[in-house]
Amino acid sequence: MKKRTKRILAVSLCCIMVLQAVIIGGFSFSSGAASDGLGVLYENKFDKSFSDMTSSGVWGLETDQRNDGGTPAVSNGAMVMNTKDSVKFNWTAVDGLGAYSTSRVYNFEFDAKVTGEGNGNKWTGPDHTRILYAAFGGWYNQVEINNKDGKLRAGDNLAVSYSSGAFLNKTVHVKISLEGSVVTSIITDASGNEIVSGSRTNSNYTDMSLKIQSTDQAPAMTYLVLRCEDGSVEIDNFKFSVEGFDSTGSTALNIPTGKQAVYENKISYAKGSRTTVKLGANEIFSISDDGIKVCGCKTSGTYKTGTYDLKVYVNPLQQMMYVEITLPDGGILRRGTYTMLGGNTVDVSSSLLQNGADAKVSYEDISANDYQFVQVEPSESGFGAYLYNLVTSFDDATSTRNFAWTVSEVFLGDESFALKYREKGTTAWKQVDAIKRAENTNIVSENYYEASIKGLKADTEYEYKIGIKDSSDEQGDWTNSYYFTTAKKDIKDFSFVAVGDTQSLAWGGDTQSNKGYKYAMAAIEEAMQEAPDAAFILNAGDVTDWGDNLQYWNWYFKTLGEYGPSVPHFATQGNHDAWTNDQNNHFSLHFNHPDNGATAFDAAIACIAGVGFSTASVLSVDPASGAVAIEE
Repeated sequence: MKKRTKRILAVSLCCIMVLQAVIIGGFSFSSGAASDGLGVLYENKFDKSFSDMTSSGVWGLETDQRNDGGTPAVSNGAMVMNTKDSVKFNWTAVDGLGAYSTSRVYNFEFDAKVTGEGNGNKWTGPDHTRILYAAFGGWYNQVEINNKDGKLRAGDNLAVSYSSGAFLNKTVHVKISLEGSVVTSIITDASGNEIVSGSRTNSNYTDMSLKIQSTDQAPAMTYLVLRCEDGSVEIDNFKFSVEGFDSTGSTALNIPTGKQAVYENKISYAKGSRTTVKLGANEIFSISDDGIKVCGCKTSGTYKTGTYDLKVYVNPLQQMMYVEITLPDGGILRRGTYTMLGGNTVDVSSSLLQNGADAKVSYEDISANDYQFVQVEPSESGFGAYLYNLVTSFDDATSTRNFAWTVSEVFLGDESFALKYREKGTTAWKQVDAIKRAENTNIVSENYYEASIKGLKADTEYEYKIGIKDSSDEQGDWTNSYYFTTAKKDIKDFSFVAVGDTQSLAWGGDTQSNKGYKYAMAAIEEAMQEAPDAAFILNAGDVTDWGDNLQYWNWYFKTLGEYGPSVPHFATQGNHDAWTNDQNNHFSLHFNHPDNGATAFDAAIACIAGVGFSTASVLSVDPASGAVAIEE
């Protein structure tokens, strides 16, 4: 097999500072090297009364939004906030801060313990029953712990529900980070495990001159509000710090027509360091003690100190980008995107001065490569034009095959279908009846069928056809012959092809607005050439862009080409696949997956009109009973 050149294909694209601290009561302010405004600039252990705290000008009662609140108590080293207590931390008044810069990261951290859940009475407004609320100027809330009927908020993420068992009298750690126009928030448990995280973006966040204005509800960014609207919460170990961030490298991309740029760099990471790589205004990679983000998406896992090899493919012709990071242990992170292009310069900002020094750029063709695109949507003639989307799977690869297909109702009406099969080279057919799939609401243009075969011989090639039951018209009422081979017994290892995010909006489109399924077809073909004996194809989800768009499903199955009827195919349901307005689970209608493992995920959970299932998490599967524990 010839060696293939790697190309983009979009389917799923130091300064060390020592700070000395002067302790004044329960506060600490940095001095000495703090003229640069970096490091931990303020800490509060809450061992002075709140009125004493306000004398420094750093703390105060928040009255811009609420003027009928109380003054919190300070007890046992914590600020105790009860219903209607609202305070503000004037971080721009902290000694040694220096001039505000959008290239620095301003961190606000504290421990919070819910000690009372309140009675659900609202302070004012429609939703103000939050035990803890944190927001700059009291607008654009960043962190919330709602009462027991609500949610936890971190940025725009409201995926975690509040429960007494999980949060009452339990300490959580809150961290809010302001960097330019982005505020990132994270809530972790006492062991440091993430509970929820998210971010919010607003151009107002970079304007330190903003004041509260009733006309536009702009936040006063110069202070952070902490408020208790219902119940009681204890705040402890408050810390304000600033991370230095200097530009350590800038690389221009002068991409010739018909080519793509390949940007490469070696990024060092050490505990306490922070590095961000941007293309124009878009962050394509960042690493810090909070983890790694690729194209703005946070990854899970524990990352080691060392060198991270970054490679970024920038393809302006097809409006996409692909990012690949090789980890110090040899692992690889990859992500492709259509939405990060913009700007012609890659900028590196880091607390480690050496980052950015190893950048290099090369250019390569994106037209004369090994990928063969099928520009025109494939079409079928004869019987195959009315029986399509044929796909297979298995319960036991050595002895079974499951089949699913779609039939055009306009042409075939309500005929009965069957599948006949035989060992290749033999003459006698065996036949199994097809089952018409039930639809929650009638789909006028199509019907869906399935069939299954059991008792097959291992390591044997079979021929099969699908057609009108009991018809003798081989040319008019049956498909052409398809073939599959059962697996050998006692297989020790095997290969499979995995794809994901094949969702597209057209067949032959080349841009973000009309990206085409032709890319998925080219990728699958390339993978199958690399692994011609693949045991199956796995689609990790978001097969389509919208689940009840029948054309999207038809396009996807065409991407499988000759492999659909012959190579087993499995898929997981993505949120886009679950979106529907007709109450049908179109994902289930198009596949005939085995039901021989753990308890199947209830499609009704996912198949709510217009709603995905991003709030459901599979926690564990019991291998003995097959029970699945799901937390919504």
